[in-house]
This record gives sequence, C-alpha cells and structure tokens, in this order.
Amino acid sequence: MNKRISRKGKSEKWITRRKGLSGKEIASLKVSREYLKYRNKMNRLPNDTVLTRWGMYCHDKRYKDYTASIVKMIMDDMGINSDQAYYMLYYMVSNNITDYERAKADMYVDENFEIYKRKGKGEKLWMKNCFRIFRKK
Repeated sequence: MNKRISRKGKSEKWITRRKGLSGKEIASLKVSREYLKYRNKMNRLPNDTVLTRWGMYCHDKRYKDYTASIVKMIMDDMGINSDQAYYMLYYMVSNNITDYERAKADMYVDENFEIYKRKGKGEKLWMKNCFRIFRKK
C-alpha cells in the first residue's frame, strides 16, 4: 500500500478529508495530478513515429498502456465510456489544457462528447474518427 505522506507524517487522504473534501473530490484531484504527470512526461518525448503526437500516444506500444491507464482513471472519475474518455484526453492534450476541472466542464457542452455518448452498440465512432486524427497532414 503506497500512501502519500505529508510533511507532518499524516496520510494525504486524511488531510484532504479533514479539509472537507468528499471522496469524489479526492478522486478528481488524483486524476488531475496523474494527468499533469502524464502531460509533462509525454511533452518531453520526441515524436519518432510516422504518426501525429496523439497517434503516438495511442498506438505506439511504448506509450499506449500509459495512455490507457489515464483514460481508465477519467472513465472511473466521470462515469463515462472509453470513447468519451479518449476524446476528453485528446481534447485536453491537443488544446494544452492543464486544468482537469475546466476540461470536465467543457465536456458537458461539447457536441462531439455527446456524439460519443449516444453511439449505438454496432457503431465504432472512435475508430472511424481515429484515422482523421492520427494521420499527419
């Protein structure tokens, strides 16, 4: 069990609960922190593939597991499907957004996010749109 410890030796979870944050807010802060780590790490990497940067993040075997782990955190935090979570991560990365809460608010009014929400079982909208996003122009 890897717990973060504050300077005073108390666990971070205890401190945030004492400040009046709920479990959902703590989870959201964790996703925000992990996304910033992901963004900083991925921005330092050179794009040595024939794909765009986003294509490298999603399809290169070196990075796609890390990207999928961030997507899973977003899915769990917001209660959305994987297509919506990938779109949200794409939106944050491509628009250079660092504030996770702002991105969440933007998603609730974004029509593309709603398209991924309403997709039918047989349709794979994310895969249809993949090639438009991943190809270099």
